[in-house]
Amino acid sequence: SGIHPSHTIRYVDFYRLFSTTYSKEPDKDITHILLTSYVHSESMLGFVLSHHPDAEITFLSHLSPEESSRDPVVLNDGKHQILFPSFPTHGYHCFHPKLILIRFPDRLRVVISSSNLMEEDWTEWVQCVWMQDFFLAPEGERRVAEKKMDLEFRTQLIAFLRACGCPDERLFALLRGVFF
Repeated sequence: SGIHPSHTIRYVDFYRLFSTTYSKEPDKDITHILLTSYVHSESMLGFVLSHHPDAEITFLSHLSPEESSRDPVVLNDGKHQILFPSFPTHGYHCFHPKLILIRFPDRLRVVISSSNLMEEDWTEWVQCVWMQDFFLAPEGERRVAEKKMDLEFRTQLIAFLRACGCPDERLFALLRGVFF
């Protein structure tokens, strides 16, 4: 192809994030999903909503400057909520966090990226992605340092998600029992 191997770009496949084994088939036992982003197209959000009808899904998105309604959108008898927190809006290039939290039975996957929920961001353009699986709290006594780190990360994550407008009951259901 004429591209030197050191210049090959590897992309994180958005759809594989929803599997503990990173397969193309998403896990069916996901209980909670939280996404913060700006959606340029409905395809990626549609994938999440259609493949996880029983999961509690919370989507936090900023509105484009032309839109003013901040009323939540409730779907699937309230299991799926789209909320519009009051992020500062100065055009399309304003701050909007890009965080994905996926709750599997034994872990919480935290994904922070520079990608919006649009195909091009995940398949064509170079983006930054950090992700980490945090498992349920281990049995027995934990060291003081571990408890302090867990509390610090948890506290900052909760404060951030509250500032984004995530309802407490959804936030605590998502984080319950997870050891950071």
